[in-house]
Amino acid sequence: VGKSFSVHARSTWRGLRRGGKVLTDAQQRLYEQGRQAEETLINQLVSVGYSKTKAMGIIGASRSRVFYETNPRPRTDNPIPHHQRRINRLPDATVKRIVEILDGNPHCGVDQVFYAALNNGIYLASLRSFYRVAKAHGKLLHQRHNTKARQATRRHTAAPPHVHATAPGQVLCWDITFLPGQYYGQTFALHMVIDLYSRAIVGFVVAERENSQLAAAMFADIFTRFPDVHTVHSDNGAAMTSKRLGKLFAEHGVVRSLNRPHTSNDNPHTESVFHTLKTRTYYPKTFTTLGEANTWVSAWVPVYNATPHSGINYYPPQAVLDGTWIQLQHKREEAMRTALSEGAITQLPDTKAGTSLPAEVSIIRTTTQTAPTPQPITI
Repeated sequence: VGKSFSVHARSTWRGLRRGGKVLTDAQQRLYEQGRQAEETLINQLVSVGYSKTKAMGIIGASRSRVFYETNPRPRTDNPIPHHQRRINRLPDATVKRIVEILDGNPHCGVDQVFYAALNNGIYLASLRSFYRVAKAHGKLLHQRHNTKARQATRRHTAAPPHVHATAPGQVLCWDITFLPGQYYGQTFALHMVIDLYSRAIVGFVVAERENSQLAAAMFADIFTRFPDVHTVHSDNGAAMTSKRLGKLFAEHGVVRSLNRPHTSNDNPHTESVFHTLKTRTYYPKTFTTLGEANTWVSAWVPVYNATPHSGINYYPPQAVLDGTWIQLQHKREEAMRTALSEGAITQLPDTKAGTSLPAEVSIIRTTTQTAPTPQPITI
């Protein structure tokens, strides 16, 4: 079968049909001969038991190409090249404005920039459009700083903790991370407490090492500001399980919730804050003194609390903590309605930008729960 259509003739014919230009009479004849030869090959293969799809695969013919050559589309006079079409394309002024906003926040992700603008009553385009513009102009974080997020390994053992919060000031999570000093083996212990529902950092202290006495003083101040706290969640570190803290919690009627052993995933919200802190492009490689470390963290905490957070519908943690997020919600809705009335968009975006906060925030590893009871098959 293959001898009836030479390799040279087939390659020449394919080159003609790929050119996309007007053929001479000789080329047109060769083109038609190639089509007829190809159709003959397909029919011969079908006659010996191959399907038409298999036959086209054997001779290297595209199914869509064969179909459209058999059923040609009507041609358009003077078609507009695709790169010149501007269908649903953002205006150049809007793209320029988006790039300016991204450049003004070189250490923030696209999500954070988009929702920060929306919280201030500015709606230029959809979140996806922001991402397209950022990628096209090299403004994504990993494009700017050549960084990649790393996934933490998971360990599933024992029964997971069940901690729930339905409003700020109910559940606190805390942990200790270590900031690098200038000498080998030198570190500074950062004790940090966050509010589970709002993700806001409500207290921290930097010390030479883990210190339950400083941690107790930190919590005493926090309980004064948030008297409705009923649960504090942490891992099983020495400072977390100390008698001094246990006595303080008992005096304030606070329940202590602990991770499973060697399972940092049971305190994901605090670990996420530490990841955010240490993956900032401006995070120092080392801290010369304890005071320098404390000064840097003191300056970073307000920035974090004012940055839109994905876990609370991209409202800033501080706004959720103090209740001012409602004003930001009104700004979001007004910005989208204004964009609709001005013709910047044709319909209100299908996004969570105008919705409220989650009804509940919890720490629970559902993947470790007991498997469901087998059920009989019903027809």
